[in-house]
Amino acid sequence: MAPVPNGDLADGLTGWGQVGPTMTLEAGPIIVASDNTTVLTPSFTVAAGAQVVLVSLGVPGANAVVGVRARPDDGGADVSLITVTPDRGVRTFAIPVGAVAGRSVRLVLDPVTSLGRRLLVGSVGPVRWVLPGWSVGQGLPIVGRAWGRSVIRVSNGRVQASTPAVALSPADRYLGFAVRGSGTVQAGAGGRQVRVTATGSRWTWAHVRVRGRTSSAALRLTAVATEGSVLALGPVGTPAHGVRLSGLRVAGGRMIARVGPRATGLRVLITTTGGRVVGRGRVPVSGSISIGLSSGSGRAVVTVQGDATRTNTVRAVRLG
Repeated sequence: MAPVPNGDLADGLTGWGQVGPTMTLEAGPIIVASDNTTVLTPSFTVAAGAQVVLVSLGVPGANAVVGVRARPDDGGADVSLITVTPDRGVRTFAIPVGAVAGRSVRLVLDPVTSLGRRLLVGSVGPVRWVLPGWSVGQGLPIVGRAWGRSVIRVSNGRVQASTPAVALSPADRYLGFAVRGSGTVQAGAGGRQVRVTATGSRWTWAHVRVRGRTSSAALRLTAVATEGSVLALGPVGTPAHGVRLSGLRVAGGRMIARVGPRATGLRVLITTTGGRVVGRGRVPVSGSISIGLSSGSGRAVVTVQGDATRTNTVRAVRLG
């Protein structure tokens, strides 16, 4: 969809509508809607798979927000898309349209302002893909950098999205992603879903089992940032294989087990049910681990901490 023309100003009004006072034009391709006028954009078709449409807005003054909804041409209730807080001057906002992809709609720009405030509307369009190949059903993912890596940032409500199909090797049975910040992520790949809570302290890897044996799979996720905070997702949809822990036993004050050579370098923690660490180490090249224990009684949990391509493994053990 093309932006409002920059040439003949009269053409800029084609297809526009309003609820309330009459709109007028100032110098330049800007519609000025006064006294809390709700503006309707021209009708346009949101391409299948489209994720955002760019809209230029401004509100001279302060303490103003604009609710943006989609009004389907084929009838039905308006679909709430996002609430934005414009600046005094006109700037461009990315409006999520995944919820109405494939439909013809008009955008409803509904200001919530004090009397006398004006809403400036510059241009509408074009439609863009923030995450090419992804399907974004709700919300506005932001692609950028956080904590030293490229991430998808969630800071305004809920994001529901699916990755493209990811190619898997015969050993890959999981799809992984890393989280950091504050919020929750629920993810699945056709089977049981996994729920992860980000606490902001460090990057945490989570892995979702792929349903059945297949050469490719897509990861579907719902991410919700804590109000006022940012939730970041690292490489999403990274293929990973499982890590198995076998022969687990305690003898002579040591925890002994076999993890396998494909787990080389992973950290191993042994903690009591109360959370106290009583042993730690790393998986050697041989895959056979033997870790000394600082406590010899009670129940404990052995955790092999996975990474991008290797899953976490957790097993219970009795120390003595």
